Amino acid sequence: MKLFNKSFIIFLLSTLMFGFNSCKKKDNTTPAASTPPPLTSPNPNNYFGVMSSSTANFFQSGSLSAAGGTSSALFSSNALINNGVVFGTSLDPGTVSINGVQLKKSNNSGMIGFNDSTYAYFPTPNNWVVSGANGVPNINYNNVDNTPIYTGYAVLPDTIKLNQNNIISLQGITGADEITVYTSSGFNVSALKYVTGSTTSITLSPSDLSSLSATNVGALSVICSKNSYQLIGGKTYKFQISYQLQKIYIVLQ
Repeated sequence: MKLFNKSFIIFLLSTLMFGFNSCKKKDNTTPAASTPPPLTSPNPNNYFGVMSSSTANFFQSGSLSAAGGTSSALFSSNALINNGVVFGTSLDPGTVSINGVQLKKSNNSGMIGFNDSTYAYFPTPNNWVVSGANGVPNINYNNVDNTPIYTGYAVLPDTIKLNQNNIISLQGITGADEITVYTSSGFNVSALKYVTGSTTSITLSPSDLSSLSATNVGALSVICSKNSYQLIGGKTYKFQISYQLQKIYIVLQ
């Protein structure tokens, strides 16, 4: 039975944003796309929401699948730190749309998230519009960043050793300021590793892989992200465009 499909890759993308878990009077001021300027830090520890648009491919037996996509959003009462760990309550900001398409709201055990259930890819520029509510300001931001490019995926390993260090090449990535790598067996995802966009290799140690078990249908994923941080209504929000390559049917042993 085929284990990995488009729904699975979208699930994993959504897990990255929603699975890790300041109230203020609503600010209806809508800033122009060019102001205020992005914050200088590539990963500040004080953003209150993230709006992400991604495109993704499977890589299997030397071939790429047709591209899929997903867009999602999450808002928090407290600052999001450490790449999206939620400290506080997830907020319902009303409606959220990207390029005129309204995202579907979900509420999973109190975790409110928004995603595009059609798996559409939205090319840049990405125009994000949030109606605003419950401490989230009205947002109308045009993200003009380009999707990062990843050409070095062919050298990703076919086998991951669970009991030893594994060096993963990250060559061929351009246009990213953040790279995320994770390994999975079914729906068990190993600890995520975040590195800067200029990183050319990382090591997955046995402790990184301790939640996984041996399988012939594992997966190794590399997410290349470009982030823009904007101050809107007195709070920082993260706008992200990313590309994910997921190599499937690798051996974990």
